[in-house]
Amino acid sequence: MPITLPDARRSQEVSSVDLVRPKMAKAELTVTASHTALRSVIAGVIRSAGKLESTADDMGVDRAQLYRQMENGHLTVERLEALDPVDYVRLGRELLEIYGPLVTPKARAKQRLRESHAALDEIEQLLEFIA
Repeated sequence: MPITLPDARRSQEVSSVDLVRPKMAKAELTVTASHTALRSVIAGVIRSAGKLESTADDMGVDRAQLYRQMENGHLTVERLEALDPVDYVRLGRELLEIYGPLVTPKARAKQRLRESHAALDEIEQLLEFIA
């Protein structure tokens, strides 16, 4: 009795070996919410750095490749180092906004309260200076 495999792929006849091409397997990529947020922050900073084409030139890639790498998260630190220091500061602020200690509403409210007290103190000093 011959053994048959129901899910086995059957070979196909082709007229030439040149017509046979390998097929790339798709890689499984698990993207979590934190990956998506981080990629979004980095892509936003790159987009705000100026024209995507000039930024890509600074990074040593073409615009299309930079766009793909921003979308799939394959940007290297070496490429990010091509950004201006101003962009580093913007990236740091954005990361702090999303992942920093003021992420919870309670921490944010306490920070806002401290800021408002400092602003009121400054206004009081200005009024004393004017009078």
